[in-house]
Amino acid sequence: MLRRRFVIPLLLLLAALGVTGALYAQLETADRGILPLDSSGTLEITGIHVDVGGADAQSARYAGWRMAQRLGFRALYAKMHGVPMNQAPNLPDSTLDQMVSSINVEREQIGPNRYIADLGVLFDRARAGPPG
Repeated sequence: MLRRRFVIPLLLLLAALGVTGALYAQLETADRGILPLDSSGTLEITGIHVDVGGADAQSARYAGWRMAQRLGFRALYAKMHGVPMNQAPNLPDSTLDQMVSSINVEREQIGPNRYIADLGVLFDRARAGPPG
């Protein structure tokens, strides 16, 4: 009888720890790029190479991701309109933030003041695609 009284709370504790571990793993994945998601509503540009510096590693990485958004949009625009990338409009970062679903890290090297990476950018099809 005494065993049964402790078995149920022990099982509940183990289940809670398992859920916590899974959530922690997802948060770690989010910091490295994106969480698994349904990409049917996205447009993807891959192989964007960035090499930027910054005051520290975090600001260099942030600058690299910003650059990837800009380059990714230019590549997407060129692909969708059949024009060279230099004919793509320059959009403000705030507009690109609304269009970008996620950044995929293909390869990265992070230094104390430098960020070198190959990234992919997923754009929300409804916001970045042609109207209609």
